[in-house]
Amino acid sequence: MSIFERYQEFYSRPIRLNNEQRKEPLKVIDDFFVDFRLYESREYLAAWIECALTTSNLQFAEAGQRNAIYTFAERLEELIEAAYLLRGKTVVTLPADGRRNYFSFKTIVRNRPGAN
Repeated sequence: MSIFERYQEFYSRPIRLNNEQRKEPLKVIDDFFVDFRLYESREYLAAWIECALTTSNLQFAEAGQRNAIYTFAERLEELIEAAYLLRGKTVVTLPADGRRNYFSFKTIVRNRPGAN
C-alpha cells in the first residue's frame, strides 16, 4: 500500500498550494505557462512517459500499470490544455444574490501580451 493510499484523506486535497494560490488558482495556471510553454509541457510529459515505460522500473512491470501511467499522462495533457485555454479568462464568480449552491460563470478575456 502506497503512502497516498494510507493517507487518502490528506492527499485528496490540495497540499502544495499556499493560501494565496488557493484564493487565486488561475494565477497558478498563469504562473505555470510563464515557466513552461505548451510545447515544452508536451515535451517534458513525453520524456517522462518514455522514461517510465522504457526503463526497467518494477513499478511499471505489468501491462496494466503501464496502461495506467499512459492514461494518466493523456488526462494530464488534457488538463494542461484546458488550463492553457483558461489562463486568459476569469471564471467562477458568486451570483449577486449571494447563494452558494451554484456558481455563475463570467468569462473575461484579458488583453495582455503573451496571454495565448
